Amino acid sequence: MNPIQECCNITKELIEFLRNNNDADRDNVIQEVEQFLVKRESLLEDIKPPFSAEDQLLGERLILLGKQLNLLLMNVKQEIQKDLNGLNKKKKSMNQYTNPYANIQSDGFFYDKRK
Repeated sequence: MNPIQECCNITKELIEFLRNNNDADRDNVIQEVEQFLVKRESLLEDIKPPFSAEDQLLGERLILLGKQLNLLLMNVKQEIQKDLNGLNKKKKSMNQYTNPYANIQSDGFFYDKRK
């Protein structure tokens, strides 16, 4: 099969996978996405000119699919970043609760300004 056609098929499968598995176990989803991306990357390296008219049409379709894929991957990244930010806030508030005086800056000296 043509590497451009295979790359289009892998990209379609990855887009469908990302659309259908939003609420699944995130670790498994990330592993599957990495496997798809490795396959896709190896196929992209195999694409070499000269291109026929059919290959050019497939290439244009691949570019459109790539844009859709980038949007979906950005959404996944934003969800992960949002969860990380929430986790960091929880960690910070827990540390403040367990040790409320940790952030107080003092040198331990008392300066008497009277003469």
